[in-house]
Amino acid sequence: MRGFSVFGLVVLAATLVATVAACPQSFEEITTVPYTSPSQVTTNAPQIELACDFLPATARGRWFYVNPSVYSSNQTFYVSTCTAVTNFDTVIQGYEATSSQCISSGPGSPVCSQTLQADGLDGNCETLQINPNSALFYWIYVTGYQSANGTFTISVSYTRPRTCFAGVTTFSGTSTGTISRNTAVGGTQIFPPCDFLPNAQVGHWYTYAGDGFNVRMSICPSTGQDARVTVFRRSNNCNNCGCYTCETPVDAGAAGVCETLNVLSYANEPLYWFVSSVSPTTNVSYTYSYTRTTPPPVASTSTTCVQRASTIQVDVPVFRTLSSTSLSDFSSSLCSITSTTVRGSWFRISDISGVYFLSTCGSQTTIDSKISVFSAASSSGCSSCGCLTCVGSNDDVSRIDYPSDVCSAYASVYTLNADPTRTYFIFVGAATSSTSSGSFQFKLSRDPPTASFASSINLSAWDAFVRLLLALCVAIVFSNM
Repeated sequence: MRGFSVFGLVVLAATLVATVAACPQSFEEITTVPYTSPSQVTTNAPQIELACDFLPATARGRWFYVNPSVYSSNQTFYVSTCTAVTNFDTVIQGYEATSSQCISSGPGSPVCSQTLQADGLDGNCETLQINPNSALFYWIYVTGYQSANGTFTISVSYTRPRTCFAGVTTFSGTSTGTISRNTAVGGTQIFPPCDFLPNAQVGHWYTYAGDGFNVRMSICPSTGQDARVTVFRRSNNCNNCGCYTCETPVDAGAAGVCETLNVLSYANEPLYWFVSSVSPTTNVSYTYSYTRTTPPPVASTSTTCVQRASTIQVDVPVFRTLSSTSLSDFSSSLCSITSTTVRGSWFRISDISGVYFLSTCGSQTTIDSKISVFSAASSSGCSSCGCLTCVGSNDDVSRIDYPSDVCSAYASVYTLNADPTRTYFIFVGAATSSTSSGSFQFKLSRDPPTASFASSINLSAWDAFVRLLLALCVAIVFSNM
């Protein structure tokens, strides 16, 4: 009987240790270059088995193992998610191991490397460059940034994939500026592609970090030359490079004539535009001037609600700190926004249907928060706060529905029955205008807030406890021999 108890303790300890670190139960082996494979990261994907300082313990994704025959020539190769299929913001993390077989811990086990992180040069898809060492074995983990999920295709090649928005010039925080440049045949080709332009089109990329301000730009070509501008915007809830689509190019249709356009930006949604010659086989010299215009004064016709609303994704939390420059700029007694000077942030989302939970529950929320939800027929057809219709609001959560281990006393939860034909604008911030500092986390999810076991347990202490228990079991085994 005593032997059975000891055996049971050993099995229990081994099981607990396995929960701390384990080799991937499922992985795909990369056996040749070039190599492509479609896959998915879903909310049901297994959590990361091998710990990494650069990834959260709750990360969900897909594992790939690189067969040593791939890099026997020590030739640099690239692992990338930059394909037309990829439809979410991906993260690629590489692991190095000194053993050909995965070992969950100790010498020879795969270790995530800071030098094996995707370079981030391709918009929000990723490309990882590996300069192989014949003494090492490589594991690759693909997951979503901030829990994003979706479909992706991983490609492995000896040549680097084309870079999204290559050589992009960024401008933000400046009201005006002028740049003189020449396009060059054989220079930067347009990528991502545009249905209105040939793939061989060359030119220059520009980007503006959207903040709700408008941008007025003018491109003036030299005498006898013809230029055009193509604006790219991303699709709702999609951050990947391939999710950007182009608008009809602006071309006055005559050589030497300036192209002028006004572009509306949205908060946290970068705009890209491509300046090129009308013909892919000719160059153009041009002067590019831009002006960043301020929004209209705060009033009932304020456009802040629309222009500064950040697009959010389902099940991806966002974090904000109250700021004197981020105000409601809009009051609505129906939706409990008491003043235009209440500090907080605007968000928007569309193309959702069914019941969703909007919540500020979480350790990052340090203020007495309030959630106010509005709707509009469409974001493009709504140009000011005045076209928004109040859906509802919530100040303090119900203690019956959400006890203290789930939400703090001043957190907010609003249940939304979403209509797919509507765009929703959501203001999250302080409950009153007298609150001037603090922060909040906000999440829109299919599931109601629940207590997180992972956030309430000290993993380091847990690991120490498991190791102590294992040592105790081993000691009991030897004492009974």
